[in-house]
Amino acid sequence: MRSAYKAVGLGITFALLVGCGSSPADNNGNSSNSANTNLNDAIAKCAASSSLLSIGAGQDSLPVASTTMVPARDANVALNGGSCAENQKFLMGTAVFDMTGPAGDSVSAGYETPDHVLRGIHLRQFARAIALQSPCNGNSTVIVITETGFITQGTRQTVLDLIAADPELSPIYNQENVMLSATHTHSGPGGEAHHTAYNLFRLGYDDYVHQIYTDSIYQAIKQAHANLTANPSGNIQWAAQTLLDTNENRSEPAYARNPEQERNRWQDINGNEVRTDKQMLQLRLNRSNGNAIGLLNYFPVHTTSVGTHEPLISSDNKGLAAITFERMMDTDYPNNNNEDNFVAAFAQSAHGDTTPNLCFREHPYPDVQIGCGVDTLESNAASGAKQFKSALELYQQTASNITGGIYSMLFHAKMDDITITDPVVLASLQHPPELDEDPKRTCTAALGYSMAAGAEDNRGPSQEGISCENGDIPAAVTADITTAIDTIAAGANGAGYPAIPASTGGTAIGCNLSNLPPIPDADYSCHAEKPILFPIGTTESISNADLPLQIVVIGNIALVALPWEVTTTPGRRIREMVLKELAPGGVTEVVVASLSNDFVQYLTTREEYASQQYEGGSTHFGPWTLAAVQQEVRKIAVALRDGDATPTGVTAPRTTPALPNRAAYRAGDRPPADGFGSVITDANESYTPGDTVTVRFGGAHPRNNTLESRNSSYIFVERQIGEGDSASWEVLSLDRDPDVIFRWHANPESPVNGQNQPSRQSEIEAIWNSPANLPAGNYRIRHEGVAVPDFAAPNAGERVPYEGISSSFSMAAPISDCPGYPALF
Repeated sequence: MRSAYKAVGLGITFALLVGCGSSPADNNGNSSNSANTNLNDAIAKCAASSSLLSIGAGQDSLPVASTTMVPARDANVALNGGSCAENQKFLMGTAVFDMTGPAGDSVSAGYETPDHVLRGIHLRQFARAIALQSPCNGNSTVIVITETGFITQGTRQTVLDLIAADPELSPIYNQENVMLSATHTHSGPGGEAHHTAYNLFRLGYDDYVHQIYTDSIYQAIKQAHANLTANPSGNIQWAAQTLLDTNENRSEPAYARNPEQERNRWQDINGNEVRTDKQMLQLRLNRSNGNAIGLLNYFPVHTTSVGTHEPLISSDNKGLAAITFERMMDTDYPNNNNEDNFVAAFAQSAHGDTTPNLCFREHPYPDVQIGCGVDTLESNAASGAKQFKSALELYQQTASNITGGIYSMLFHAKMDDITITDPVVLASLQHPPELDEDPKRTCTAALGYSMAAGAEDNRGPSQEGISCENGDIPAAVTADITTAIDTIAAGANGAGYPAIPASTGGTAIGCNLSNLPPIPDADYSCHAEKPILFPIGTTESISNADLPLQIVVIGNIALVALPWEVTTTPGRRIREMVLKELAPGGVTEVVVASLSNDFVQYLTTREEYASQQYEGGSTHFGPWTLAAVQQEVRKIAVALRDGDATPTGVTAPRTTPALPNRAAYRAGDRPPADGFGSVITDANESYTPGDTVTVRFGGAHPRNNTLESRNSSYIFVERQIGEGDSASWEVLSLDRDPDVIFRWHANPESPVNGQNQPSRQSEIEAIWNSPANLPAGNYRIRHEGVAVPDFAAPNAGERVPYEGISSSFSMAAPISDCPGYPALF
């Protein structure tokens, strides 16, 4: 690593500091260093020896790869043909931009509960953009991985509008070659969607969150493109390997409904079924001089490690892996000068039925050990550490160059009105006769009773498996009574949720809704086993039915971008289908990129749907949705292979917020007794590395300066450099780093939505988990904020920047060669 840490006057470097390190250079913690391929051996050693890797270990055995028969390369097809056939040169640019939403009074996106109010930061959210162009054909694409719960139609629409208004970007980037994907963290602020379905439990539309998210994505794209145009071409390498003990199938009853012959193709070395994909596939972007400027990897695991146990913004396990890799590479946040800046994007693949909470059976929700760690933050660190270690190993491998060109294609399909007629897709279906139907079609969107159950690692008020397969009302009543008795006996906390009589309601009412005759613009007759709880309807104000389907080809790698949370088996089927179509064009690897370009919950197989677990109950358009997706995606694959025009679809919807704005934020900070920035609880005089340092400041609402704090921090951990008059303070860690936690405490503290309260007093709690290998010296903790004094203050309504600084404290000599948890590597 390029060490930016220098202990001036002590003659030692900080080669082993805080992840072997974040990169201080100015008061915002920004580094001026460019990307570098060299890694410090100490980093790899600490990553390989971390005790976090043993958390949840031993769950998996090495899987045996399933083989797929695919056609040979055909020089006559258009894809990757002509001058692109042997091309290995690409123009490329990377950028990372802070997109952290309001760290106070925001309701999280992902957990459908309005009381998961966010009050602080565990890990900041970022948008990571990778811009690519193939000189062999002049085609471009930009891929953005956002640390958000999902990408909504409204978000994508606004970003495309910003691109269209940019004279530099608009000639190059458009609907077909812009790919926006979410990591699916459940601990980011919500309310940015235009659709009611995704704002209802956020208590309305939040234009401030929408503005932050869309502007940050746009800024990342703009900077990545500038980096591309300012630099010469390079190559892209790819590698893949198995990553064990990092994900588990949370929906085994649904997976078990898939054909036995199909399940037997996916086994481990002991002959056991492998119910989730275990492969991490990674792209590494290199300049011609050998310097790497970024990586993009795909691995399927839900970003639900932190859970509802913590009221903190967090990019969860993938965010932790990304920020740790970037700290190791001295990434600059942001880099506005077009110089290379290493970006590590950890993206999702077919993750729909996966969980990182490997101990959810032994420690069911809401047990804090659900992820096998002592609490959810340690479990999150373990999952992130495993993904980081795998990415580091792939990064260090001798990899294969990507060969070919850039191609992209997207169209919108009317997903609530598709009949499956493609003979290739129809011939591929393997469901048992009792699940058959003719014609096979989709219909008006609806959600089932099992959707309200939540997943196994975060329960809701209903139960899974409520199905119309048998329609036995007495059995449903008996099941509800048994569930209620069990819940009462265990206690609400023991069961994880208060049970409601969902089986009875689903069987007696929900199953009959699908039997109603079609009415104009609403046909619920094709939902089969699903007892309908929420008939969404065709209105665009509730949820989107005109959905984007996209394939981006980067040489021999194809990314299938879908707006669903794709479960494991649908992901396998789509990959194999697309590979068979694109293999003649030189494609050797296909990735299903879930949560891309829009969001419409889950995509399950016909067999999984029949069991009506959480994922099947959340499959909007009925049991044949996967077959419809396969049919429409195959159209794109064939068109790309043959060089044809984009298939005809429907016009992308233009949406506006369906719900009114959340109750408006009323800025009004009641001054602390000793003023904004005053130290309420100071640091001790001395600590030992590995100790936790906690300081409390009199502060203000963090929503006052959310936009301004992007790419900066509320909390700064600093080390003294030099002595006497020449002494200065160097930033070591910020609230984007895993060793720092920022908690906001409000008085009064609202359980749901306090942002419209006119006068509240705030305390800012800064928690620094000091690295065990921290060099001896003097340190301090600093807090920056903006106050808007309330009506009682003489300067009421003014924006008042303030600063709080703890007393300096000494650190003894390091006690370890590695930082240890939670400072990580």
